[in-house]
Amino acid sequence: MSTLCDAAPNACRDELLRTEANVALLRSLHHLIDVASKVLPNEGRAAANALAGFLPEEKATGFLRVYNACLTRAIRAKNVELARGYLKEFSTLRPAAAAPRPTILSLDRKHPAPHHLRFIDVVNDSIYETYRMRNDFGPLASAHPSFAAAHTALNRLAAVDKQLADELEVLLSEIFLFESTTFNAGTSLHALGIVWMSHLKDGHSWARYYEHLVHEAAHHHLYYVLQNDPLYLNDPNELYASPFRSEMRPIGGIYHGMFVLARTLRAVHALERSADYDAELDVVSTIHNNAKNPASFEEKFEDCIVVLQKHANLTDIGRGLMESAREMAYA
Repeated sequence: MSTLCDAAPNACRDELLRTEANVALLRSLHHLIDVASKVLPNEGRAAANALAGFLPEEKATGFLRVYNACLTRAIRAKNVELARGYLKEFSTLRPAAAAPRPTILSLDRKHPAPHHLRFIDVVNDSIYETYRMRNDFGPLASAHPSFAAAHTALNRLAAVDKQLADELEVLLSEIFLFESTTFNAGTSLHALGIVWMSHLKDGHSWARYYEHLVHEAAHHHLYYVLQNDPLYLNDPNELYASPFRSEMRPIGGIYHGMFVLARTLRAVHALERSADYDAELDVVSTIHNNAKNPASFEEKFEDCIVVLQKHANLTDIGRGLMESAREMAYA
């Protein structure tokens, strides 16, 4: 419990959290494939053989969770043809070669990989559930400067905060770059391991991706903690003002915002303390902010703390983690 109350990044702790989550994921996939195999024995056998190659203690591709969501949807709908297609696609997945850094991907403009398209489907459902909007993700040319910027962001994070970089490498398996004018970056609970980011716009630099990656990795950490340990006990229908959103948010969303901001402040301070920091070029700002709130990271963080202190029914771990996050944010 003590390590769960520590807001500081810890790759060893998160490897254990990831393994626990992978055990549950692989168990779910085994069950779904067994159910589908009763109607689709050949496709089910091929999918089961592919699944056997994935081990819970290893960093798995985020596409495993994508197909877990897809197969769940097809089986619940009793859609045999949909399940057949998903099983065939799943059987082509293979464990990735052990690579510490996440793989940077984009859609192939002419021949997009089926699992990339399933990822977009799953993310689209998540976006619609939250925003009542559809994504506008499109292919990004391999020569686009966004790819170099993403690598630069990973390199700079490793140089200025190795603990954050090491934990990110445990949590993230893929980074998906899209052309999008609507969405900036995000994570889906149904595609853990994958972060998506939109192409850099005019005036943006690698520093935009630096914030996105720290931000989304922080969400991943909390998602893994929450799989076994609640942090708050509020009714999800209770809604409160959020410094990030124009709409009211449940306590869970505000708690995530608080933790993400604490991690972001740590990363910003680490960058500012580095010897080659350029105050004009290396500016980190957030655009995860449909409320158009111009407040600083620190002000938004304190706004979250005020709401949580007043309204959140926190567990012991949730309270300890919030206190640790507050210490880290101002270290």
